[in-house]
Amino acid sequence: MDEILGDDDSEQVNEEEEPFKYAGLDAPTEDPKDYNSQLHDILGHDDEAGEREVEVELRQFDDSDEFETQVRAQSNQGGYPVTDSKPVSLPASPQRATSPEPQDPHKRPAFLHPHVSRLRSFVPQDRHSSASHASYASQRSASGLPTPSAVPSHFSAISRSSSRSRLSDRSQKPVRDAFRWTTLDTASSLTHSASLYGRATVLAANGLICLGTSSSRALIFDFRQQLKHVITPPNTLATHPGAVTAIALSTDHTYVAVGHARGHIFLYDLSSPQTPARTVEPVALKAVLAGRKEGHLIDTPVSHVSFVGARHTAIVSADAAGLAFYHSLGKLFFVEASDVVRILGRYPTPEEVPIGPATEARLRTDAKGKGKATDNASHTRVPTVIVRVASLPLGTTQHSTDPYQIQALITPSKLIVVGFKPSPKTWFRRHNPNQGSKNEPLLAWFPAHIASGDTAKQVNPGRGKPGPTTSPVLVYTWGNVLHFLSVKEDRVTQRIRDNKGKVDKLEVGTLIFNELKTIDLGEYEQARALQWLNAQQLLVVVRPTVIYVYDIPSSNRVETVELDHSWLHPVMFTPQMPASVSHNVKVYKGKTFLLGQDELRVGTLLSWADHILNRVKSGDFIGSIDLAREYYTSTAPGSTYGLPSDPRPIVGTKLLELMASSAQFAFSEQRMREGSGANIDPTLYPRLVEACARACVAMGDMSFFYDDLWEDYAEHGIGAIFLETFIPLVLDNTVPSNIPPVVSQRLVAHCDERGEHKQAEKLLWHIDPECLDVNHAIGLCKRYALYDALIYVYNAGLHDYVSPIVEFLALIRDIQKRRREDSGSKALDAYLEEAVPNAYKVYDYLNNILTGLSYPSKRHMDNGADQAKSNVYSFLCFGRSSTWAGKLVLTAEEDGGIEPPYPYLRQLLRFDAEALLNSLDLAFEDSYLNGPDEAVSRQVIINILLDVLASPPTSGSSNLSASATSFIRIFIARNVPKYPQFIHISPNALRRILVALASDSDSETREDRQLAAEFLLSVYNPTGENELRELFKRAGFFRILRSMYRAEKQWVLLAEAYLQDPGVGAHELFTNLDRLVERTRAQKDRFDEIIALIQNYLHPLVQLGLIQTAYLLDKFSPSLHVQATELLKAQHLRFKYLRALVQPHLAWEMDDDEQETMHIAPPPSQHLDADLQREYLSLMCQEEPDTVLPLLESDSGASFGVEQIIDVCSQHKMFNVIVWAIGRDSGAAPAIKQLEEFQQNQTAEIIQAHA
Repeated sequence: MDEILGDDDSEQVNEEEEPFKYAGLDAPTEDPKDYNSQLHDILGHDDEAGEREVEVELRQFDDSDEFETQVRAQSNQGGYPVTDSKPVSLPASPQRATSPEPQDPHKRPAFLHPHVSRLRSFVPQDRHSSASHASYASQRSASGLPTPSAVPSHFSAISRSSSRSRLSDRSQKPVRDAFRWTTLDTASSLTHSASLYGRATVLAANGLICLGTSSSRALIFDFRQQLKHVITPPNTLATHPGAVTAIALSTDHTYVAVGHARGHIFLYDLSSPQTPARTVEPVALKAVLAGRKEGHLIDTPVSHVSFVGARHTAIVSADAAGLAFYHSLGKLFFVEASDVVRILGRYPTPEEVPIGPATEARLRTDAKGKGKATDNASHTRVPTVIVRVASLPLGTTQHSTDPYQIQALITPSKLIVVGFKPSPKTWFRRHNPNQGSKNEPLLAWFPAHIASGDTAKQVNPGRGKPGPTTSPVLVYTWGNVLHFLSVKEDRVTQRIRDNKGKVDKLEVGTLIFNELKTIDLGEYEQARALQWLNAQQLLVVVRPTVIYVYDIPSSNRVETVELDHSWLHPVMFTPQMPASVSHNVKVYKGKTFLLGQDELRVGTLLSWADHILNRVKSGDFIGSIDLAREYYTSTAPGSTYGLPSDPRPIVGTKLLELMASSAQFAFSEQRMREGSGANIDPTLYPRLVEACARACVAMGDMSFFYDDLWEDYAEHGIGAIFLETFIPLVLDNTVPSNIPPVVSQRLVAHCDERGEHKQAEKLLWHIDPECLDVNHAIGLCKRYALYDALIYVYNAGLHDYVSPIVEFLALIRDIQKRRREDSGSKALDAYLEEAVPNAYKVYDYLNNILTGLSYPSKRHMDNGADQAKSNVYSFLCFGRSSTWAGKLVLTAEEDGGIEPPYPYLRQLLRFDAEALLNSLDLAFEDSYLNGPDEAVSRQVIINILLDVLASPPTSGSSNLSASATSFIRIFIARNVPKYPQFIHISPNALRRILVALASDSDSETREDRQLAAEFLLSVYNPTGENELRELFKRAGFFRILRSMYRAEKQWVLLAEAYLQDPGVGAHELFTNLDRLVERTRAQKDRFDEIIALIQNYLHPLVQLGLIQTAYLLDKFSPSLHVQATELLKAQHLRFKYLRALVQPHLAWEMDDDEQETMHIAPPPSQHLDADLQREYLSLMCQEEPDTVLPLLESDSGASFGVEQIIDVCSQHKMFNVIVWAIGRDSGAAPAIKQLEEFQQNQTAEIIQAHA
């Protein structure tokens, strides 16, 4: 700051009034009577944002009448009547029971095919996968019935969150307006460009609406648009002051300061505005340079004027030249005693001339011709500097910073904050980091206020306990980044010693500034105006008629509004300065005033209640429920100012009342008069169900939905619409599962009546079993074979885990009985297509229950898991037929047939042994079977399976198939080594299992049986190895044999085992053969035996790997090349084989099937006889003639003789190769001679051909 003012203690007039405090009281509204108004009552009184027009709302904070005693009486005609009514009190909503939250969905994996069960030689990824139904393929009828595809359970493909209602997509959301705008027609009609007063140029709106005009006048309106004053500059001036370029209203709304285009400033007392109370005239540059005066230069437009604190005669001003001044406009003995101090900027030099008035301001010349502007083009103009000034306003409460009279000033290069009291001082300074920026600098203060934990109480003062006083906050910007700065006072105690040595303590205050945060508007944005809407929201104008509203606590942009370009008229103070809209955007108590080209508008940022009421006004009361729900859950778009951090207590009650009123309106007598009412709008009633359901779920209270809304639909005969809409909400878990029994029973009955039985099954699974009619549900499931839902009802509703197995055993018994009696019939095909997949669900059910999971959701059981396992194990492992639920459970296909031991386990083994054993394999991993106190253990189950294997065959139908017994042995062999501490089997029993595994002739299970035998041999050392070796050889257990031969170092037998094993891949086979032959090279007998083996298996070797065979033979037995090529009948195969020997680096390029392995090519063969060389050269001439010469020129071509080349190439007429070969061996002369002979012969042939 270049210069700073001193304290004006000589001011003798009593103009230091108490700071004006706005009480925040607004006028109440009338009690509405229509439906929309009833909804307004539900939403409650929202102070400055109701459904009244904004023009009427302005009356709510029209506090100019507080000082009406100082001015003459004004007529109230034409104003709006103010009613005095109390806010509508809402009845308290009854306490409602809280519904439990729905559980998270768990998708179950797809039902696995049997051949990827855990008993196979490869294991599936999902350890809790469904059991398979492999045996069905092997058990199909003798007539060759086609195998029905085994479909999974319903819920294999059903996610608990998969369904969505499509009704929401039909409702088109209305256009959402962020502001409610109103044109102030009365004020606009007096300030347009063709009016008597001229066009409005600048605006001030704080308590009154003050408009400066191009005719140098200022018009003062109250918020009823009543014209209070027309202020005209005095006629005694030597020059016309020009258009109004700055205007300000004092804090108590009694004084107006007006700045003009030619540098004049007038201060008017609104109690007598005919003449200025104070006048600040511009000064001449000569007087300034002489040191006689300070102030704005003549013809320099005043760009800013504001009052300092609550004082009337202390103002701060700035002009277009970048000069800022403090004016103390006092009086001494009734004579003006003004003190003007420059606080920013520099004066021009004598060579520079003042800027001159704004060219856009049309001046009205008087009779004397005053007001004419002149311009001296021979002088240099004063450079323009944009300066913005913001005085810290007084807040709604006193703050320790108020006495400092803080002013913030910003230019394109820096920001400074000064204080005038108790002594002038610069408190804060910050330079623009981007000094080359030409953007308009902006700043705005938000004063101190009383904070509250509830944001709504900030909008509605007087409610609740007051909170702490917040510090003032300054926002400033040099372009696209908003900076926030807070200020507070810190008081320290200083010790001061006087002349007598006495020490006194003096408390001294200092200002502390804290940088709070920054908000980036975007790389391509530029702020054009800044105004605080409230303590939490900032209005920013960009581009230049787009409004952003930012939520300061979250730094998020919550609203974006695009305006018409005529709504904001830019002001150009001088031709040299860029146009600016910042002077014409003002905010007062949440109302945004915009001064356009010919119109003045005011807008209110709509509150949450306003947005809901807008939906209601447009007839979309269902959309209003959805929007209220979004406000309840804090997911609503846009501004939420006025709602507390936890909006549920406020919005919840309103939402309930809103739903009730909407339902009452939907089912009103008028709407239902023509019938059911559904034909009026097909989507109305479904959408109402969905909207209310989602709202009640959000609140955790479904009472209104079931007690009131369902009753309305049922009473008016459109309950089916309610149920149809409700079903998807149940299936995707939108609503909790604890549906009242009355509604749940109607849901299931509705699906039953429509024949949608699968839909009913899904519903049963999604409804809390305590809310079901269990008997009705079980009967429905049995009638229509809804086994998933049947299991769910038994398990969750009755905690019965055995009855589902009993139902499945009955189904399996019926399937087996029909297969025997109706074999070959078409009716059997149709029956099996549906029944068999259902029967296979028993294995998936056992997978889940025996591992502690619920079916079919696969969620872990919280309670009762061990009891469920105990019940299931006890039932399955019972040695004879038993009674369950008062009924004897039989398995024999014939009525009165003999029941075998362990009938239930045997029945499941007969139907699909692999699927059951897969379930048991999963169950064996469960720690439940570890307990010594359990009646069933792994050892017990193994013993039962051994007993089943040892049972002699009978003449009945209870015998197990060979496949079933094979999988039982695989199961035992696989699990004995996995649980040695729990399973103990005698060596004789293990040997019997091992022999049986090797004696099985089923080729499809050979690898599975071999893997099981390997498991068994890891813990069992059998005797009689020679006998077992022969048995393994017949069984094709070559992997076991190789392990035995490798341990005994029987290399010949090991090589034979590799050659005989069809499961060995090419890479593994040739790699091991190479190692074995190399290992026995020094042992001639063994070497010859292996070579003989290779010779015997030469045909399958060349079929498995042509190139690898060529490499192997060339390395160890080149004499077999001829035999190998004789086996290759196709010419391209012989060519490929020979290329592997002559050009091995090119061999793999011809083999497309073996590109997955990185191959290292050996050097060219040195063992190829002449016949094979000749054959390869001939094949080269046929297959790839262009590569013959490069081959001969390479290292591989040295082995080809010239006569060989001439003989082969002559047959294929490749004369160039012959000439090259002769030249290589005999020199150039014979080659040229041979070439001449070729030409002569060629010429003769051509002549003969044309003769």
